[in-house]
Amino acid sequence: MQNILVDIDDTLADTQTAMLRYINQKSNQTYRLEELTREHRENTKLEYDKLAKEFMARPDLIARCAPYADALDAFRKLHGSGFVIHIVSSRREPLHDITLDWLREHGFADYVTEVHPRSSKQSGREFKCLISEKIRPVAAFDDTMEIAEALADMNITVYLIHQPWNAGESLPPNVHRSKTFAAAVNAFLSQDRASSAPAPPN
Repeated sequence: MQNILVDIDDTLADTQTAMLRYINQKSNQTYRLEELTREHRENTKLEYDKLAKEFMARPDLIARCAPYADALDAFRKLHGSGFVIHIVSSRREPLHDITLDWLREHGFADYVTEVHPRSSKQSGREFKCLISEKIRPVAAFDDTMEIAEALADMNITVYLIHQPWNAGESLPPNVHRSKTFAAAVNAFLSQDRASSAPAPPN
């Protein structure tokens, strides 16, 4: 069986929209989705980072984040093709229980083999690399450029979900940009079928 690593926030769930709503209620400036950069996501914008961390410490707010409309069907398709799905999210301890509840509520849990909890002692990048060393995924689905680069360095094929904060970045050869998780799954399964097809006769 082949393992697959799947992120949640802004891969399966539209977390950023809910986060921006919270941040813009608290901030003196207005942050717009299309203006977010890699620096916003990698904790170098101080006010944004502070408010983002406040939001991510609120299980009640995280619970209300909506899944992308086509994510569950793509998830089923991935599972139905025989892949073993591991949820590997950078969410910290206060969100572990609500994450399991969210996966059950929105129908993803039935197709997940394991949900790997992140320790607050680990960075998101370190955590995902450690889990990848353990499960040896054949592919990973994520929206964060830093994570995609780290996993690509481990020779893992990464499907990077296109978001404003990763737009314009040059990609390593084994990182493929996709508009949505569903599009990424279709691209991966098409590639997998092509690579496993028998060679034509001479």
